[in-house]
Amino acid sequence: MQRNERLEKLDYAREQAYVTVLEYAANGKLVAGTLGPVPADVIRAAGGWTVPLLSQDDTTLSYCNVPKLCDPAAATIGYAKSGKCPLIYAANPVLIHTGCAHRMQIAECLGDKTILLYEKEDADWEEKLCRVIGFHPSDAALQKEKQQTIRLHTLHRKLRDAVKKKSLSLEDWVTVTDGVRFLPDRKEQEEMLSYFVDEMKAIKGTDLSIPIGISTLYGTDPALQKELDKAPYGYDIRYVGCEAPAEETVDCVPLVMTNCACSQAKGSITLGQTGPALRAHLINMLYKGEQDDSRQSQNVE
Repeated sequence: MQRNERLEKLDYAREQAYVTVLEYAANGKLVAGTLGPVPADVIRAAGGWTVPLLSQDDTTLSYCNVPKLCDPAAATIGYAKSGKCPLIYAANPVLIHTGCAHRMQIAECLGDKTILLYEKEDADWEEKLCRVIGFHPSDAALQKEKQQTIRLHTLHRKLRDAVKKKSLSLEDWVTVTDGVRFLPDRKEQEEMLSYFVDEMKAIKGTDLSIPIGISTLYGTDPALQKELDKAPYGYDIRYVGCEAPAEETVDCVPLVMTNCACSQAKGSITLGQTGPALRAHLINMLYKGEQDDSRQSQNVE
């Protein structure tokens, strides 16, 4: 399978996840929904599939009457209240990282779902999962999944390194990392990520990069990604907010969702439905940062 075919498959996997998850559940397989970065190797060792439930569009915002939420959380509540999301319908239990208050408001709208709350470094987490799903996987099966999780995390880190060197476009990075989440087979996930990591090795990159902090770029205006990729430098992606554990975000341009509860950094650029004016403002900020870095380097020399 060639590069463009893979990108199309990943786009398709995301678009068709609603069908795939219903088929998966109809065959009697375990589907667990996730909100936030939750350890779920027990689910996978039990033959289950974990699917992210946070919405990527705004078609159900009118169903949500909870004020001051980020757009993804509001849209997810809208889907839950409207009953229009097959992902939410098929998923039980729902595993929620408690690090974001907005997620807890989503939990209140999930009806009769079994909710399991994860707090960082919860020593009893795996046992709680086993009790909820009524199954204790073997130590061998669990260790196998944990090793694969490590390999997948390593591949994702290498892809971020490729974006930093501009050997992988930001737009393609979003497509790959978003779409791969909706492939039920983790071996296929690993093969897909490995392909793009190996491809990047042959591409000459750049040493110029701008640090950006993101909560999520999934579901944002595609034109924003295209505009950012026009710049002559790469992007050092650092996570803030709710999509992954917070990393060091000092001296970066934070791109967060509107009303993000996890990052109120000074100078944050809220994404939401990004328009031309905001795209232009963002590009100007990033170019200014590059120029400042250049002047600073000259002064040092």
